[in-house]
Amino acid sequence: MEVGEARARSRPGSAVGWLTPLIGREAELADIVRLLECSRLVTLTGAGGVGKTRLALELSVAPEGADSRECVFVELAPLDPSDREPAQVEPVVSAIWRALAANRAQVPWPSLEALCDHFSARHALLVLDNCEHLGVVPQVTELLLSRCAGVSVLATSRLPLELTGEATYHLPPLTLPPAETSDPFAAVLSSEAGRLFLERAQRSLPAFVLTPDAAPLVAEICRRLDGLALAIELAAARVRVLAPRQILDGLSDRFALLATGPASTLARHRSLQASLDWSYQLLHEDARALLRRLAAASDWPLGAITEGAAPGEVVLELLGDLLDAGLLASHEHGDVRRYRLLESVRDFALERLRAAGEESRARRAHLAYFRAVAADADRLLETDEGRRSLEVETQNLRDALAFATRESPEVALELAADLRHWLLLGNNPIEALALCAAVLEAVPASDRIARAKVLVTAANLAIFGEDYARARVYAEGALPLAAASGDPGTQGLGMMLAASAQRSIDPRASADLGRRAVDLLRRSGDRHDLAFAVIQTAMTAALLDRFDSVRTACQECVSLTRGLPSSWLTVLIEVALAWAELGQGDPRSALAHAERGLELEGRRRSLGHYLALAHKIRALTLLGDAARGRELARTALEEAQRSGLGVAVSGLEHALALAELGLGELESARALAFKRFGDPHFAAAANAHELLARVELAERRAGPLGRHAAALRAAGQHTGNDRLLAIASWADGAAALLRGQPEEARGPLHHALTLQINHHLRTDAIDTLEAVAELQLLSERAEPAARLLGAGERARTELELFRIPPREEHFADLHTRGVALVGADRFATALQEGRRLTLDDALAYARRGHGQRVSAGDGWASLTPTELKVVQAAGEGLTNAAIAARLFMSHGTVKAHLAHAYRKLDVATRLELVTLAREHNSVSSN
Repeated sequence: MEVGEARARSRPGSAVGWLTPLIGREAELADIVRLLECSRLVTLTGAGGVGKTRLALELSVAPEGADSRECVFVELAPLDPSDREPAQVEPVVSAIWRALAANRAQVPWPSLEALCDHFSARHALLVLDNCEHLGVVPQVTELLLSRCAGVSVLATSRLPLELTGEATYHLPPLTLPPAETSDPFAAVLSSEAGRLFLERAQRSLPAFVLTPDAAPLVAEICRRLDGLALAIELAAARVRVLAPRQILDGLSDRFALLATGPASTLARHRSLQASLDWSYQLLHEDARALLRRLAAASDWPLGAITEGAAPGEVVLELLGDLLDAGLLASHEHGDVRRYRLLESVRDFALERLRAAGEESRARRAHLAYFRAVAADADRLLETDEGRRSLEVETQNLRDALAFATRESPEVALELAADLRHWLLLGNNPIEALALCAAVLEAVPASDRIARAKVLVTAANLAIFGEDYARARVYAEGALPLAAASGDPGTQGLGMMLAASAQRSIDPRASADLGRRAVDLLRRSGDRHDLAFAVIQTAMTAALLDRFDSVRTACQECVSLTRGLPSSWLTVLIEVALAWAELGQGDPRSALAHAERGLELEGRRRSLGHYLALAHKIRALTLLGDAARGRELARTALEEAQRSGLGVAVSGLEHALALAELGLGELESARALAFKRFGDPHFAAAANAHELLARVELAERRAGPLGRHAAALRAAGQHTGNDRLLAIASWADGAAALLRGQPEEARGPLHHALTLQINHHLRTDAIDTLEAVAELQLLSERAEPAARLLGAGERARTELELFRIPPREEHFADLHTRGVALVGADRFATALQEGRRLTLDDALAYARRGHGQRVSAGDGWASLTPTELKVVQAAGEGLTNAAIAARLFMSHGTVKAHLAHAYRKLDVATRLELVTLAREHNSVSSN
C-alpha cells in the first residue's frame, strides 16, 4: 500500500490541523504505512504535543480517486473523560457516526451493531484520534475489527490500547539542530524542529526572518524544547512580542511562557503545562510517584532507579507505563538501557515533586547511589569501559556533589575526595573548580586527609585555567594537612599533588617535592599511587627539558602499571615521551607517541588529549608538514577555548605559532607569541621568547634577538633549565653573528653546544652547529664551515628535521660566500666530507677542531652514550624492537645507532657486534 492509499478522500470538517502544513515526518509516514500493510490495528503513541494528531490527519486524507478505501477521521478528544465505563459505548459510537456524516455517508440509528453492519462489507481505514482518556475505546475497536474484515484502525493515544494484534508506533520528537555545528543557520533549516519554528513564527509575524545572529538562538530553543511540536509552535507564536533571545531566556519558566495556544483547540492542548498535566492524570499513582522521583536527575541508569524504589514497587512495569505515555525516553549506552526525562517533562515533574514534599528524599536516594559510584571511581578510571561509564554519569555526579554540598557538607567532602582524579580528567575545569571551591567553603574544619585531597585537586584545576595565584593558595593549604595525617601513602600523595600544582610556578621546588613524595609512596606499597607520582615527576622533568629523566620516569611507570588494566596514566606517559622525543630530535617517534595518546583518549577532550595534540602539531611541523599542523591547531583551539582549559590553549597556541613559523608566516607567529609575552607560567613565557627570537633572527634584527636571549637566560637561571640557558647562548651568538662579530659569537655558541650535547638536545644542536658554520665563514674558514653545513644537512635528513623557520635564502648566501672564499670545487669537496660525518662526529668536530680536519674516530671511546646503551642492549640479545621499547626510541633510531656502531667498531654483522659487546662488558665488569 502506498502512502496515498491510507488516506481519506475528504478532509474532516473540524480538524483544525489542516490549516497548517505538515513539517517533516517523511520517515514516520512511510513507517506507519508499512505497519498498516501488516496489521489492522496500529496505535500511534507519544508524549502530549509531539504531533500524533497532525500525523494521523496527514495519513487520513488523500486526493480524490487515489483508491477505493473509505477513510474516517474520528475526533475523540472533546468527549467527556468521565465516560470511561466499558458499558458506556454510546459517546464513542456517536462520534464515529458523526464522522461518517461529515463524509456524506448514509447514517442509520447510531448504535454499535448498526456501526458494525455499516462497515461489514466495506474497505475502510478508521482513524480514532485521542483515545487515551476513554476506557471504552479498546472494546469498540476490538468488536469492529472482529466483525468487519475490511476495516483497519489507526489510533492515536498517549497509551497503547493493549489489544491482541496491536502494532504500536511510538512517535519521536522532531529532529533537532545539532549542538556542535559551524553553520547554525543551515542546522536550523535542515532540522524538522527548526523548520516548524520558522513556519509558525512567520504565520505569527510575517516579517520574521531568520538572521545569522538569531539562528543559534532558534536552534537552542528547539533543543531546549526537545523537539515537541506543541511547545515549538507555542514558542514560535511568541515572536509577535518577544525576540528569539527573550524567548530563550523565558524558557527558564517555560510553563508561563508557553501558556496560551489557539482558542480553537481544547484546553488541554492550549498550553504545554495543560498537555503534560493531562498525561500525568492518566497515570496510575505509583507511576506518578516514579515520574516525580525521576525529576531529581536528567539521566538515569536502571540501578539508580531501583536503588530509590519503594518496597514492593514493580519498577520495570512502571518504567514501561511512563515510556508508553511518552513521558520518559530511553536509549542504549553500550549494552545497557538508560532513561531520561525530556527537559519540559522534567520541569513539570520537578514542580510536582516539590509540591508533594518529596524532593529531599528523592535527591538523597540519588546521592546514596552515586556516592557508591564515586567511591569506585579510581578503579573505574583504570579501564576504557570504566572510564566511559563514569563519563556518562558526569551530570549525575555533579548533581550529587552539588546537593551534598548544600545538605551534607561532610559527605560532599568525601565525595569530592573520591572523585579527585575524575575531576582532573574532565573537560570542564571551570565547573569542576567551582564544585571543589563550594565544598571547601562549606566544610572549613573537616577530615584532614579528605580536605587535603580536595585542596590539591582544586590547585591543579586552577592551574588548568591558568589561575596561578589561586593554585598556590590551595597547594600551600594542602601540604600541612597531608603531613599531619601520619600515613606515608597519604603524605606522599598529598605532597605529590602539591608538587604538580607548583610545577608551572616553581618547577625546581616542584621537582624536589616530587622526589620526596615518590620516596614516601614507595613505602606505602600502593602501585597505582606510586605510578601516578612517578609520571608526575616525568612531567616536571619535561617542563625543565631534562629528557633523560623523563625517559627514566616513564620506564618506571610502565613497569609499575604492567599487569594493571589499561590505565589513564598511559596517556600521560605517551605525552611525556612525545615531549622528550621532540626535544631530543626524533619527531617521527614523537608523532607516534602523540597519536597513541590521542588514540587512548578517543573522543574525550581532556587536558591529556590537547597536550598530545599540541605535540603532534609540533612534530608535524618539524617533519615539514606545517600546513597540516596549522589546520589541526586552528580547529583544536576553538574547542579548547570553549572548554576553559587555559593550559591547553597555551600549548596549542605555541604549536600553532611554531607551525606558522615553519610556513614562513613571521607576522602570524609573532602575534601568537606576543599573546603569551609575560605569561606567569614560566614555560609559556619562555616559549614565547624562543619563538620571537627565531622570528627576529629570520628578520636579521640583532637588538631584539639579544633582548629575548636575556629573557631566556633569566628563565633558565630561575628554573634550572639547561635547555633554556643553551637557547639563550645560541641566541646571543646568533645576534653577534648578525652584528658581524665572530669572536663575540664564539663563546656563547660553544657554550650552547656543550649544554645541548650533554642533554642530547639534537634538534637545538643542529641549529647551533649551523650557527658555528656561519661563525667559521665570518672568520674566513670556508672549508670547516662547509663540513659543518654538510653535516647539518645529513643530520636533518636522517632525523627528518626541517629548519624552523626555513631561511633558504640565508643558507644559499652562506654557500655563495664559501665558494667565493675557496672556489666551488674545494667548497663542494668539504661539503661532501661533512655529509659523511654523523651528528655526534660533527658536534665533536665543531667543539674541538675549530677548522682542523678530523676523522670519524673508532673504538669503544668513539661511541656516544646513546650508541653505547644500544650496543649493550644488543649484547644482551635484545631485538631492535625490544631495544626501542627499553630506551623509549623509535625502531628507525635504533637501526641508525647500530649502523654507527658497526662502523666505529669495525664489525659487519650483528653476531660480530653481539660477541664484541659481550667481551667488552665482561672486561668492563672485571
